[in-house]
Amino acid sequence: QHPFELFLQLEEIEHRTTKVRRPQSNGYVERLHRTLLDEHFRIAGRTKFYESIEEMQIDLEIFFEEYNYKRAHQGRNMNGRTPFQVFIEGIKIEKHKELSSED
Repeated sequence: QHPFELFLQLEEIEHRTTKVRRPQSNGYVERLHRTLLDEHFRIAGRTKFYESIEEMQIDLEIFFEEYNYKRAHQGRNMNGRTPFQVFIEGIKIEKHKELSSED
C-alpha cells in the first residue's frame, strides 16, 4: 500500500478524486494551479535558473508560506481571511460538533 493511502487510512480521511481538467468538479484546485503558474512559476522562470529540484522546492515553499498564512483571499467563503485561518475555523467547528454530539 502506498504511504499516502496508508496515512489517509490511519487518519480516517476519505480520498476522493475528480476528473482531470474539470473546473466544475475541481475548481479550487484548478484555480490554485493557475495562481501558482501566474504568480510564481512564470515569474520565477523569467528571473531565475534553478540548479536543482531542491532550489525550486525552497522557492515553492516560500510562495506557499505567503499564500496560505499571510495573504488575505477574496474568493468564495474566504472573506479576506487566509486559507490557514479558514482551516483552523473549520477544525474548531468540527470539534464543537463532536463535543455536541457526545452530550
